Amino acid sequence: MVEFRWIQISLFLILMLQFTAAPGQFSSVTVTGGHEVTLSCGNVIDGQKNCDSTTWIFSSTRTSSSVELVNLGQIRSEPDRLRVTSNCSLVIKKVTDDDAGLYACRQFDKSGQQQGTDFLVDLSVITKSTGQRSSLTVTAGHDVILPCENVINGQKNCYDTTWLFFKSRNTAVVLVSDGQIKSKPARLRVTTNCSLVIKKVTVDEDGEYACRRLISGGQNQDVLFALFVINILMDG
Repeated sequence: MVEFRWIQISLFLILMLQFTAAPGQFSSVTVTGGHEVTLSCGNVIDGQKNCDSTTWIFSSTRTSSSVELVNLGQIRSEPDRLRVTSNCSLVIKKVTDDDAGLYACRQFDKSGQQQGTDFLVDLSVITKSTGQRSSLTVTAGHDVILPCENVINGQKNCYDTTWLFFKSRNTAVVLVSDGQIKSKPARLRVTTNCSLVIKKVTVDEDGEYACRRLISGGQNQDVLFALFVINILMDG
C-alpha cells in the first residue's frame, strides 16, 4: 500500500479562528492555487478617495498570525501580489495555500474611528503537491466536495472507489467502501465522478482523507486530501 506522506502533527489539530461579525457581513470564496482572486468588501462607506477609509487584515489558518495588508487604502504587504480596486476590493495574484484564511475589511471615518463591524471573507485555496496530495481550507457549517483524481473509467456507482478518513496517523475510518456509504449517511454523499461530499462540515472532520482504488497485484493506490476546518463565531 502506498504510504502516507504525513505533514507535521500540528497541522492536523483543529484550526479555530475566533472572529466576531454581524449577520450578513461574511462571504466565502474558493480558488485554485496559482490563480488570481478578488475579495469584495461588503461594508464600504461613502465619500472615500482612493479607499482612504478602508483597511484589509489577514489572519492565516496555518499560523494563526494576523497581518495588515492594506492600511487606509495603502498596500502594506506584498505590493507585487496585492492590489486594491476602485471599489476597495482586494485582489491577490498567484494565490498559494499560504493565502488561505480570513480577510477582514474594516472601515474608518476621518477621525480614525472604526465604522460598523468588519466584513469577513473566508478564502479557501485548493492546492496540489507531489505524491498526489491536495489540501483545502473550509469554514465550519459549509458543504465541501473532495474530488477523487484516481477514478477508474467505466465504474458503475463508484463500485471500485473507497474513501477513508484519518483523524490521526494510526486511526482510519472507512467512509465509503465500494461506492457505498458506511459512515454518517445523512451527511455524506458520493457524486457520479466519485467525489466525496460532506454536508455542513464540522471541526471534528479536520484531517486527512484518502480516495483509494485497487491496482494490479492487490496493491492500493491513494490520492490524499488534507481538509482544514476553521470555526467562525458570528455576533448576533
